[in-house]
Amino acid sequence: RTHTNGRGHTIIWQDVEVKPDTKYTAAVWVRADDLHGKGFGTDPGDSAGLWIQEFDDKGGLVADHPKQTVTKKCDFTRLEQSFTAGKTTVKVRYMLDTVIFAPYDQGHVTYDDCSLRI
Repeated sequence: RTHTNGRGHTIIWQDVEVKPDTKYTAAVWVRADDLHGKGFGTDPGDSAGLWIQEFDDKGGLVADHPKQTVTKKCDFTRLEQSFTAGKTTVKVRYMLDTVIFAPYDQGHVTYDDCSLRI
């Protein structure tokens, strides 16, 4: 779960070794809560989602995939990003990227069942 005192941006990430030229699917379940009518989704800048980047063996960015997001309060929703790793990709950065303008007592975002599969 991620929340803020207001106007927060949180990125949680993990680097994972992958095989070049291989198809992957990254997924996560996300729930965004508006607790009292002033929480997640009430600001147009709110977003919560899955963001994937690919890197080569020197740490250079190979691909920056579009973030899959929710922008309004929701029950658990599955976000998914399928991609084929580039010919020089050796590492994927799997990120959960949350922007929430409401304070913690108004709303938060919960992530569950993160996966990266061939």
